[in-house]
Amino acid sequence: MTQMDAGNNGRAFGEDEYPCQDLTGLIIGAALDVHRAFGFGFLEAVYRRSLAVELRYRGIEVAQDVGYELFHRGVPVGIYRADLVAESTVIIEAKAGRLMDPTSPDQLLNYLRASGLPIGLVLHFGPRLGIKRVIARRPNVTGVRRQIERDSTEAEDLSRDDESSA
Repeated sequence: MTQMDAGNNGRAFGEDEYPCQDLTGLIIGAALDVHRAFGFGFLEAVYRRSLAVELRYRGIEVAQDVGYELFHRGVPVGIYRADLVAESTVIIEAKAGRLMDPTSPDQLLNYLRASGLPIGLVLHFGPRLGIKRVIARRPNVTGVRRQIERDSTEAEDLSRDDESSA
């Protein structure tokens, strides 16, 4: 669709093709302000925490380090931890470095499937703010999932496994 449709409130795409447009727009605006404030060169954690502060300042509910337990055949096999989750709807993965890792959107798609959430943003705080929107179009493929408490020790944290094997 190339023209805006009046039935979509002046948007080029409807909510079915592009969910959570208003919320993702607010998140992107917050990320732009964080990038303007800090520029390029800090660690990912600085941008992630600053973005959480900025989102809360704007009245957006945000949770940090949200865990989702992953199962295979009913057996817990690990935990995925989202950097940020806004309004219990949008996963936000904050990245930092000169170039965005080209696998980040694919990785985020797996996270969306694991969490059952509809949309995510990869926000890359590099020399320029990079933004990738990822929409989960297929149903959850990882089987049963549940959000877990931050201190859960039932399964190993997958992000730590990945760091130790690198």
